[in-house]
Amino acid sequence: MIKYRKMRMGDYKDILELYKSSEKIVLYSTDDKKGYKLFLTKNKDMCFVATDGDKIIASIQGATDYKRGYIHHLIVHEEYRKKGIGKKLVSLVIEALKKLKLSDVVILVNNKNKSVKSFYKKIGFQFLTVNFGYVEW
Repeated sequence: MIKYRKMRMGDYKDILELYKSSEKIVLYSTDDKKGYKLFLTKNKDMCFVATDGDKIIASIQGATDYKRGYIHHLIVHEEYRKKGIGKKLVSLVIEALKKLKLSDVVILVNNKNKSVKSFYKKIGFQFLTVNFGYVEW
């Protein structure tokens, strides 16, 4: 039976293994244990996992800059996809963001990741094309 709960610090190792099982999740140096702890401390009410027994089979990280909400690193183990788990995790983050009275949610998606783009579009998100760059001075 699939259960949902808030993410805990002790979940780091299992979530990291889940991320590494997918070529589509891009990990950065800030995804190390120290970065995970800081992120979770600041956003503890917006990060969730799905479990099947004792096994973490999906996770999502929500965050805010208090102007808008963000979704990071949604992943569902390949064997559990297309069962509504990802949609449920997204809805948990959105409900947490609504409590903060935030109405905008930003999801950064690799343009080449067609399956995740299809997933988000199916559940009602609209895609905007954003060109990344920086300003030098």
